[in-house]
Amino acid sequence: MNDSNNGIVTTRQWHGVTRLLHGLMALGIVGQLVFSQLMVAPDELEEATALQKFALEGHELVGLGVVAVMVLHWLWMLFPKSDVSFGKLFPWGPSGLKRVFADVGHIFKRGHLPEVGNDAGLAGFIHGLGFLIATAMAASGFALYLVLDFGDGAGSDSFEQYAHWHGFFATFMWIYLAGHVIAAAWHEYRGQRLISGMFKL
Repeated sequence: MNDSNNGIVTTRQWHGVTRLLHGLMALGIVGQLVFSQLMVAPDELEEATALQKFALEGHELVGLGVVAVMVLHWLWMLFPKSDVSFGKLFPWGPSGLKRVFADVGHIFKRGHLPEVGNDAGLAGFIHGLGFLIATAMAASGFALYLVLDFGDGAGSDSFEQYAHWHGFFATFMWIYLAGHVIAAAWHEYRGQRLISGMFKL
């Protein structure tokens, strides 16, 4: 529920499990994107520097952690007490899309973002889209891990195929992350305390 205080909008605090999973997912994905800029491809290890090898190992280990967090997040959405249900993250039905378009109309009509709570709408739609991108990136990365450690290894056809998809989804994650940070900062500027509501201990 939103409370108004002298024109400042504050969102109700999210469930502790949601905040924990969101925080771990955010840290893990940002860490993965940073590692990806420092590491070398698994089939180029012979000419890699110590830093590049370390970044590759870190990318692999943190990636497994991200996969675990993503699985837990999907399972958490099934719990009755969860405040990130499928309907909120994926409002693709008639009523959900109606709320999404209503939020978009609010932006064009009033010139600013609508108040954001924990309900489905544009915010839920955008978060759900990011969650799907993150899931696809984690899944393709996990497939790469399996090919490297238990399959045909680096340079194989399956490795090249999964590496292509992993890079493809990573590109969209870069774009989404930049937009997500800008949107969150804009909400904070408007007095909608999303960041403090999500990360408050």
